[in-house]
Amino acid sequence: MTVMGTVDLPTNSITEIRLIGWVGLVVHFLIMASILWLAVRKASSRLDAGWPKIFYIVKAWK
Repeated sequence: MTVMGTVDLPTNSITEIRLIGWVGLVVHFLIMASILWLAVRKASSRLDAGWPKIFYIVKAWK
């Protein structure tokens, strides 16, 4: 049985993803990476600011 016409049938192959799909994937990756970077940077600065207080609390336990 042959398929008539020029309709693009959906496939699961990664080679069938069009350029706009790859651009969207790259943009999504860049956005997620920047959000992760900002979250780690904020957490790191909070830890740096609170580190002396944490150190003295832990030292008092001993």
